[in-house]
Amino acid sequence: MENSNSSWYKVKEISKKVWLIGDVGVNAYLIEGNEKALLVDTAWGIGNLSALVASLTSLPIIVVNTHGHPDHVSGNYHFEQAYLHNDDLPIMKKSFNPEARSRIIKRFSNNPLSPHFSEETWINAIPSKMIPLSENQQFELGGKTVIVIEIPGHTPGSICLLDVRDRLLFTADSVSEGNILLHFEYSLPLRTYLKGINHLISMNDKFDYIIPSHGNAPIDPAILLEFKGRVEKVITGELRGTPHETSLGNGLLCRFNSCGILYREENI
Repeated sequence: MENSNSSWYKVKEISKKVWLIGDVGVNAYLIEGNEKALLVDTAWGIGNLSALVASLTSLPIIVVNTHGHPDHVSGNYHFEQAYLHNDDLPIMKKSFNPEARSRIIKRFSNNPLSPHFSEETWINAIPSKMIPLSENQQFELGGKTVIVIEIPGHTPGSICLLDVRDRLLFTADSVSEGNILLHFEYSLPLRTYLKGINHLISMNDKFDYIIPSHGNAPIDPAILLEFKGRVEKVITGELRGTPHETSLGNGLLCRFNSCGILYREENI
């Protein structure tokens, strides 16, 4: 179900009162209960995200960041406050560094921006008030409960969010059909990431679909077993990635059947 309230965002209702909000290369999500609504990430925040959200729901909004990367938190300045794991605060602060944002905005030079968009305002945006969150924290939306699940690896404070009623697991950048980036200097060891995957597998009776922030959505939870089996082999040395260069740094890329990881050999 497409929504025409914004020329920047692409909106689709993926479950009853759950909307995918497509930004450039990344998705945010809006989950509406009977009393409140929860916004999973704020993406780039170049479009008028707060106005778009207001066109979808009139309920009070809770903003939750899955981690601190700029394509997930840059739109926080549209809102008064947002939740984020404390371990990702340093990454979030770098995402609001004006020099970094000046470089980022150049990526969108070929995208038609709203005449109301102010590049200067976006570059110099001040992040909203940040509120810490942690494992098993619950957000009660009225008839819907969303639970925080820590899955450190991609970043130290990466989380997933479980929509209990709709049986949807929002995995952000920690589980998808793309390459999970575990090669950053602050990324945690593969062994730590594997513990998070095993934790999700132990809860697989609670969700029917995985909803990542990039690539296809939804995806089959069976992908968790693929990550588990293949990451275990990388840890034991049975599998080894090949050197791979990206604009976000270099590492060893190991593609599996439907997913993959980019990691550093010294961080296993």
